[in-house]
Amino acid sequence: EFLKRSGAVVGGAIVGGGALGATAWARPIQHLGRDAAVETINLGYVSPLSGPDAGFGEPDPYVLSLVRKHVEKGVKIGGKTYRVNIIQKDAQSTSSVSARVTQGLINSDHIDMLLTTSTREVVLPAVGAAQAAGVPAVSTTVPWQSWFLGSGNSLTKPKPYKWIYHFSFGVANFLDTYT
Repeated sequence: EFLKRSGAVVGGAIVGGGALGATAWARPIQHLGRDAAVETINLGYVSPLSGPDAGFGEPDPYVLSLVRKHVEKGVKIGGKTYRVNIIQKDAQSTSSVSARVTQGLINSDHIDMLLTTSTREVVLPAVGAAQAAGVPAVSTTVPWQSWFLGSGNSLTKPKPYKWIYHFSFGVANFLDTYT
């Protein structure tokens, strides 16, 4: 159920960004003798796989293997089939590494969308880099208040974000759940 809902969030972000009408964001595959007419969507995935927060990222390799298997024949958007390339990076539970690996995904791997999760130390630098670079990003598992205020926004004078989206409950929900 979680995977279905997560897929709906990511799919909604892709479709909401105008993907159905325009395909300029997807890159043609130019290697390995594949059909050059088939394009690929590069997704970057940043989470803590090592360090003190590694427990949050522990299931990620398994879950991503299921997603990769599900999309191995590509996805159809607007009647066109796209390959999906998921590039996973370890943020090592630190802000500086999260920022660095996200910059690498944006500048070297040329991702079309960023997915990030787990802790404030991982998520905030990643979505900050995505917002600055104009790369769509979806984050989760950090209370929305920490994400919203930690990324420089204000509850009294909120400013809209153009490229970053967050899906998570708030501090009060965490409190209610654990008490």
